[in-house]
Amino acid sequence: IIKAAVSGLAVAIAQNDLLNQASAVTQRLMDLSRDIEEPDRLFAHIAAASARICRAERCLIFMLDDSDELVGPRWMRAVGAGAPSLVLPCSLGVAGSVVRTGGITNFRTRNDIKPLVDAAESMAAGENLATGPGATEEANEIMASVLRYAGMLRGLHSAMALPLILQDGRVTGVMELANKRGGGGSGFTSADERAL
Repeated sequence: IIKAAVSGLAVAIAQNDLLNQASAVTQRLMDLSRDIEEPDRLFAHIAAASARICRAERCLIFMLDDSDELVGPRWMRAVGAGAPSLVLPCSLGVAGSVVRTGGITNFRTRNDIKPLVDAAESMAAGENLATGPGATEEANEIMASVLRYAGMLRGLHSAMALPLILQDGRVTGVMELANKRGGGGSGFTSADERAL
């Protein structure tokens, strides 16, 4: 009798575990369906999951501005709930390196990142973008973004970025991961690149 009771209890526990797992999956699917209707929330979840997978300090997602079909995207904007307000030229920084090359870029050390910091600081110094009272509101917003981004770049010891590609092969955005945690200071690995 005791054997049968223990066996029955084990089956009930296993069924309860399966029901709990099914309930959790159902809840996650419901959350994802809501996220699809709220892109900023979806981008925030994708960024958080990517940072977790690669043990990154942070992850930003930039979407490209497709306003000029002849020249291609000129601007990229950070998206996602809680993302910093950044509108940057597509030529700038870690994310800009992906726009320029169309492939994954991996900056494993601070020395690899230094040219990007120098370029952002040069732009922030006003060498490449007109700002001030006569400038447009958009130019002033971009300059403020460049200044914030230059500060973010100065704090990097490693970074990796990869393109977000549409089915037709066009780059529509960039995912940028910053500061690999652990790993002895070796930065992001090829395994991190494959994981994303």
